[in-house]
Amino acid sequence: MRIIRPATPMDVDAINTLYQDLVTGSHINVLPERIAAIAADANNHLWVCSDKDEVIATALLSLRMDAMLQHQPFAIIENL
Repeated sequence: MRIIRPATPMDVDAINTLYQDLVTGSHINVLPERIAAIAADANNHLWVCSDKDEVIATALLSLRMDAMLQHQPFAIIENL
């Protein structure tokens, strides 16, 4: 069964592998403390999808302030 959940520092190796597949020609170095910092930030959220305890996908959601619609933020989703 597939489960979507917040990433934890324990997911560092799986996330690192997925990002290496996503971005070629770049030095990828995912740090467990950076995953923890994202988890503690109210405006950023790193999610993983796991299938039978194997992380198979990620999504990074960043909420941004916007001037267009008063106090309504907008979101950027990347690293899918």
